[in-house]
Amino acid sequence: MKSSARIANHPIHPMLILIPAGAFIIVLVCDLLFLFTGDEMWWLATPPVLLIGVAGALLAAIPGVIDYITIVQRHNARMLGLVHMLLNVIATGLFAANGWMRYRAGAPPPDGTHGGLVLTLIGNLLIAVSGWLGGTMVYEHHVGVLEHPEARDPDPAARPLRR
Repeated sequence: MKSSARIANHPIHPMLILIPAGAFIIVLVCDLLFLFTGDEMWWLATPPVLLIGVAGALLAAIPGVIDYITIVQRHNARMLGLVHMLLNVIATGLFAANGWMRYRAGAPPPDGTHGGLVLTLIGNLLIAVSGWLGGTMVYEHHVGVLEHPEARDPDPAARPLRR
């Protein structure tokens, strides 16, 4: 089934998830660099990146919810879609709390460690699992994609050549 939220037959949700996923991975890298080097620059770089990631996640959620309502509800991948959505909501909440905590602190912790790293790790783990479920919906259940008749043939070598 085709995605309901699309531009020129291209689903929007998978295009937009790259923004938050990339931002949240960058935060993890910055946190680890801060932990190992103690350089404040890495910690100070994370609040704006978290803001971009959370804003991107909220933006990506719009076509995701549209697809969930219009496609997944009538599909055998309904539970996968629900778990995918809930994991993303929880992860986005963790990243938003993480960003708010860092913004309120204003300065890196003096000992080089901070609770934000734990939130970053948990959030990235959640989006990794959620991404796996999203891929399962697309590649195994064909949610959001239009199947061509040729794609249903399990043995492409058995198909006659077209002239």
